Amino acid sequence: MHNSTVIRLVNGRLAWYAPGTSDEPRWLDEAEARDSLYAAMAEQRMVLCFAAPGADVRLLRLSLSSEEKKHIGKSLPFMLEERVAEDIDELHFASVALDKLDLGVAVCSIERMEAWQSELADYPGIRLWLPEPLLLPWRNGEWCIVLEGEDAIVRFDQCGGFTVERALLPAMLAGLSVDQPEPGAVIFYGRDQAADTALLPEHLQAKIQWRRGNLASALLLGETPQPTLNLLQGDFAVRLPVARWWREWRAVAAVFALAFGLQLVAT
Repeated sequence: MHNSTVIRLVNGRLAWYAPGTSDEPRWLDEAEARDSLYAAMAEQRMVLCFAAPGADVRLLRLSLSSEEKKHIGKSLPFMLEERVAEDIDELHFASVALDKLDLGVAVCSIERMEAWQSELADYPGIRLWLPEPLLLPWRNGEWCIVLEGEDAIVRFDQCGGFTVERALLPAMLAGLSVDQPEPGAVIFYGRDQAADTALLPEHLQAKIQWRRGNLASALLLGETPQPTLNLLQGDFAVRLPVARWWREWRAVAAVFALAFGLQLVAT
C-alpha cells in the first residue's frame, strides 16, 4: 500500500498514513492533520483507502461448483449461514473471485458498515474499503504479523487474515498452524525481538524474520491486493452521483434542447 493513502481507526480515533512514508499516523481529530489530508485529497493524485478494522471483519475462502457460481450473487449469504453465528440479515457480505471456482469473502455487520460510513462522512471520495489484514505485505508461503499496541494484525493467505488481541495471538497461531500449510517464513514487525518471538509456536520460531517497525513500516512494502476484496459492494457500493449531475447540468440541457428545437423549426 506504499502508493495509497490509508485511513484507519486506531482506538476509536481516525488516523491517516501518507503514501511512501513510515511516519507515525496523523490524527484526524487534530486540525493540522485534517487540513493536510484535505489538501492531499484536492490534488486527486492518490488512491484513498479505508482500512476496515480486522477485528470486525471475518475473512473466508469459499470453494464453489460451476452451478453454484452462476447464482452466487443471491445465494452467498445462505451458503455461509452455517459458518456465522449472527443472523445473515444483519450481516454484510463482500466477495471477489480468486480463481474460477474459489471466492474470497469478507463478512461484517451492517451496523459496523453504517458506523464507518458516519465516521468517514467528512472525507468523500474513498472508493476502496479493504479489510485491515489485507494491507500487509504478503507472498505465497509466508505469513506476516504486525504488532500494534495491544493488537496483532496477521495475514497468512491471499485473502486470509485477522486482527486479535496480543494476548490471544499464541492460541490463534497454534490453531492456524493446524488449519494452514506451514509457512516458509514468518515476517514479524514489532519492538522487542525476544518478546515478539516468544509469541510464536515453537516450531515456527526458527522461521521468523523479525523487523523493527509497525504498521506504517509494513505499508511501505505492501501492494493493493489483487484481486481486490472491496467491502463497498451491494447496498454499500459506490453510486454515481447522477442526481447531483442532473441538478448541475439541467439548465445547460434545457438551453441545448431549446436551441435544437429552434434549429428544427428553422429547417
